[in-house]
Amino acid sequence: MVGAVGVGVAALSVLASVLGAARGSSASASTDPSFHVDGRRVVSKALKLEMSLPEIWMRLDVPAQPGSDFLFQQKDTNTVLGGYGLAPDEHDVNLESTLDRMLDQKRQKWGALESIRWDDDSFAGLDWKTLSFSMIGPTGPVRNKLWVAKKAGAVVGFTCSGAVPTFAESDRRCSDVIHRLEAR
Repeated sequence: MVGAVGVGVAALSVLASVLGAARGSSASASTDPSFHVDGRRVVSKALKLEMSLPEIWMRLDVPAQPGSDFLFQQKDTNTVLGGYGLAPDEHDVNLESTLDRMLDQKRQKWGALESIRWDDDSFAGLDWKTLSFSMIGPTGPVRNKLWVAKKAGAVVGFTCSGAVPTFAESDRRCSDVIHRLEAR
């Protein structure tokens, strides 16, 4: 896996490892926070969250990756949107320090990270920490943006990764989709 797909999955995978998160293999559907995909609809029954993606997004048929419940790609920009619901080992997760540790691991693997930006967002009844950064990936400059929130003892996260030249439009589209997330 190369380019935005690999970098997007890597961001989710690193975040999951930093959290020490357990995947819900033994959890029942009512307690497993992970997201399940039905066509273009993404649902976490345990977290009572769902969103539908418009037709410009196609589901990537890739093997399950650590820390990733789903991956979709924009048809015209190749930007990748991924997401997860995780049950971390520690219940009182500090999102900012978790994202800091993820950034440190990314720096160790990829070298310099540029244009790092922290922000806050609010949607689906949750307060989100966002983190954006640029890096040189295997196929050139890549921009990443992560949204992370806590709900019911779980951590919910989304990532959007794409080539730097098209990322402004891709980020807008990712934000539009993610803000469709609804509490049920």
